[in-house]
Amino acid sequence: MNVTRLQLTALTLLAVIFAIGLAYASVELPLAVSGWLMGALEFPGYDSGREAEATEAFVVAHAIRPIGCAALVVTLLLMAVGLVAGRRRLALAGAVAFFLPVFGHFAASMFFLAGLGALRIGWLPILDVSYGAMSLADVAYVPYAAVVWAAALIGLDLRDAVAWAAMTAGLAVFTVAVVAWFVARARGAEVADLSLYRLSRHPQYLGWILWSWGLMVYVGRHSQLYHFKISWGIGSSLPWAVSTAVVVGVALLEEIQMRGRAGASYDAYRLQAPFLLPLPRPVSAVAAAPMRWLLRAPWPRSGAEVALVAALYLALVVVLSLPLVLTGWPAPTGWWGFPSNVWPFR
Repeated sequence: MNVTRLQLTALTLLAVIFAIGLAYASVELPLAVSGWLMGALEFPGYDSGREAEATEAFVVAHAIRPIGCAALVVTLLLMAVGLVAGRRRLALAGAVAFFLPVFGHFAASMFFLAGLGALRIGWLPILDVSYGAMSLADVAYVPYAAVVWAAALIGLDLRDAVAWAAMTAGLAVFTVAVVAWFVARARGAEVADLSLYRLSRHPQYLGWILWSWGLMVYVGRHSQLYHFKISWGIGSSLPWAVSTAVVVGVALLEEIQMRGRAGASYDAYRLQAPFLLPLPRPVSAVAAAPMRWLLRAPWPRSGAEVALVAALYLALVVVLSLPLVLTGWPAPTGWWGFPSNVWPFR
């Protein structure tokens, strides 16, 4: 089936409307829900200073810790079972649930147990042990740090610009990918191999990763207060890394399913288009080396192998982040104060 120019215009318009609606809903809807929750919870909205005792009393009186443990277990099960059983929607639901509190922080200054800050209930078991655990993937900030530090050397402040550029790019990539997918479907193509799909086999997931990375950076940039379990000051790199690992796992599950459907045609497409990013072959080979070492194969062949690959890369990110976490770099004001808290600006 050939797609006419009018049909292509209509599909593009549909994708753009969808992206605009998603962006609008992602800001306005959380604000509306936040206002409703703050009234329903009847919580002051702060849990630092004099309100810390009130927060603890609220946590005890409403059995928040058992609920938080249950929420965390359910979220982890959704991700693990979804990957192992090949249920992409379950895995994605778990990934979004674990990352959603970061978005709640971005949408408005919402504190723990007030408004969308209540979503952090699933993090409470981790926060009770250590706030630092939420920063165990801080190596994800390295690209941001490199760009911002280099720009600062010549007097440019790109701290917010990097975050907004990533979020905008992510939304743009997602929108273009949706258009391409619609066109491929309209043509009856078994494999979408046009537009961005020539540069990435999973551009929609790439859009999510870029958008969520920018969001993580923005939250880190504006997390300047450090008090008892409030939204500000809680690290977001681990939630981002976990959700990204699961999203990559979901992309790998799709590859298994597509190979089962399309066979040789998908194998040929996979040889032509990169997995996520159009990186030079030597870089791609290094990135894929841990997976191939673990599986003794170029790609996972089952949901269990996909889960192992996701866990392996998440573990590697944590290991690479340990030097930053253990040394407390950048100190003393963390990513909020960067780069004024490092050489040669400090």
